[in-house]
Amino acid sequence: MEYTEIKNKHVSINLNNIEKTFEFEIKRACTVFKHLLDRYPDWLDIHELDGTLNDPNRAMSDLKNDDGYAYFIEERRNDIRNLEYRIKLSELFEQYKDKNNICLSVSVRQGPSKQLQKTLKKSHDSRCNITGIKLTNKLPANSFFKNLQIMQFDHRIPLFKGGDGNPNSPENWQLLSELANREKNKLCNICKQEECIKCALAYPEKSKIIGSNDQDISDILNSFKKIDR
Repeated sequence: MEYTEIKNKHVSINLNNIEKTFEFEIKRACTVFKHLLDRYPDWLDIHELDGTLNDPNRAMSDLKNDDGYAYFIEERRNDIRNLEYRIKLSELFEQYKDKNNICLSVSVRQGPSKQLQKTLKKSHDSRCNITGIKLTNKLPANSFFKNLQIMQFDHRIPLFKGGDGNPNSPENWQLLSELANREKNKLCNICKQEECIKCALAYPEKSKIIGSNDQDISDILNSFKKIDR
C-alpha cells in the first residue's frame, strides 16, 4: 500500500494496484487518516499523536463521525489500556470498488430531493420514526432538547451496507430526530448483522429489537405520540 496527499485534505491510495482518492471535510480528520495509513496494517496508539494534534481523541472522533469512517476503523485497548485504532482498508476499497473519488463526510452526502422531502414529511406526519416526536427544521439555539426535535433524513439501510441512496426514491429513507439519527449511526457502525430489515432502528414498523445489541425498544418506539400537544 502506498499513499500520497495530492492536495489539501485529499489523499490518493494505491492498494494492490488499485488507486482511489479520498476527500475529507475536516483537516485534522485527514491527519489522523494519514497516520493510520502510516501504521497499516498495524495498530495506531492514539497517544502517538499527542505531539502532532492538540486533541487526538477529538480528531479521531471527527474522522469516524463527521467524515464518516466509523465503520472502517477498528478499535481496541492495548496492554496499558491505551486506545488503538486500525483502518480496514481492504473493506473500504471493496465497499467503494465502483468509485474512484470518495468522500464519506456527512455534510456532503446527497439528501433526498425537495419533492421526496415533502413526501416523507407527509408520510411520517413530520414525526421521528423511532420516538414519534414532532420534528422541525429550525429551533432557537438555546432550545431544550433541541437535538430531539430537529428533523433529519436518514438512510434506513446505511450506504456502507449497500443501502439505496437514490434521492428520488422513498424506499430507503425515513425521518429521524438529530439525536435518534446520531445514536442509530453509532450502533450501525458496530453492527455485524447482515439483514438490516430485522432491526428496529431501520424498520421500526416491523421490529422492536435492535440488531447490533438485541435491545428491545418497545417502550421507546413512538412514545412521544402519547404526549403530543
